[in-house]
Amino acid sequence: MARSRIGKPSSLADILRERFGSLGLEKNLHQAQIFSRWEEAVGSRIAAHSRPAYVRNGRLTIVVDSPPWSQQLSLLRPDLLRKIAAVIGEGVITDIYLTSGTVEPPSPGDEAQSPVVPPAEPDPDVVAAIDREASLIKDEALRESFRSTLLAATRRTKPPR
Repeated sequence: MARSRIGKPSSLADILRERFGSLGLEKNLHQAQIFSRWEEAVGSRIAAHSRPAYVRNGRLTIVVDSPPWSQQLSLLRPDLLRKIAAVIGEGVITDIYLTSGTVEPPSPGDEAQSPVVPPAEPDPDVVAAIDREASLIKDEALRESFRSTLLAATRRTKPPR
């Protein structure tokens, strides 16, 4: 008896995107893009004097290397929001906060450590949804890893210094 193919298997990225979307975490994934696509969004001249620090509730905190650049970016706020939206999506970043600090060139792999800071405590409905999704995984170690990863994504992380 020949087995029929149901279809092409889904990629892990597609599965995670779907699960994050069903848990309301897809916006965090979009917000995280700003760290790896900063120069693309704002241009090399602005990127040389600024870096995204973290995102909390759609508000992007940007570290700027000098008061004149902070003033300039303050004046460019609406334009920056439009440029960012063009690169990572409309409504993902809704506000910008500027702060002074040291701006260092990005190191390879920095985007993997980019902090998107979600609300302080996970919503009980999100925790219940995570538990429902995790319960579908038969392998105990994989199930717990999946659950802990998603729960960690919903908890507050301390912004970098």
